[in-house]
Amino acid sequence: MLKKIFSISLLTSALIFSGCGSADSEGETRLETQDAIDTGNYAVAIAALEAKLVKTDEDYLQLASAYMGQAGFSFTELISIMNQSTSGNTEAFASFFESVKDNSKTQSLEYLDDAIDSYSAISDQTDDVKLYLGLAYITKATVVVGSLNNVADVNASTAALLSDGIDAVEAAAPTEVEDDVIEFRNEIDTSVDGVISESELETYLTNEGLI
Repeated sequence: MLKKIFSISLLTSALIFSGCGSADSEGETRLETQDAIDTGNYAVAIAALEAKLVKTDEDYLQLASAYMGQAGFSFTELISIMNQSTSGNTEAFASFFESVKDNSKTQSLEYLDDAIDSYSAISDQTDDVKLYLGLAYITKATVVVGSLNNVADVNASTAALLSDGIDAVEAAAPTEVEDDVIEFRNEIDTSVDGVISESELETYLTNEGLI
């Protein structure tokens, strides 16, 4: 797990700091913002980045990371939750669901939407960015489902968001993370057509007693 988290964190750092040499003051500001994110001062990072009238791809990447953290799901925490859910667990998504539900906050959905918007605003949609965006989709779908009071409230858009997120991560992620999300899909997609439908998600949630 540590190797997985470390390797992906290096990719994140490379993207964020790739433009730091363009101007000393800009580089220092970006380092300060990253330090705020690393120490959990997400609101400080968000305020600094949102104040910029013109944002670079690196700014949007940091902003998305800050919003994910503010939602309760920093990248490292999210990968850790996924790993714990799938390690020797025959009900991986159910475990992931419970962990995400425990980490959710009152404004998690709002911040996840902001993170998704920030990832989507990055002009250079590399595989790494697609990975982060896919994980944000999966997390948002899981938070949405966790907020429901009745399985009948599950709708097609939530199922599609979860399915699309898994597809995005599968296409872009390192093998270990890819395997984790494929495991999620295999548990829910009983028709084995590669798509999680509304009825399949409802059935899974009912059978697992998650709602």
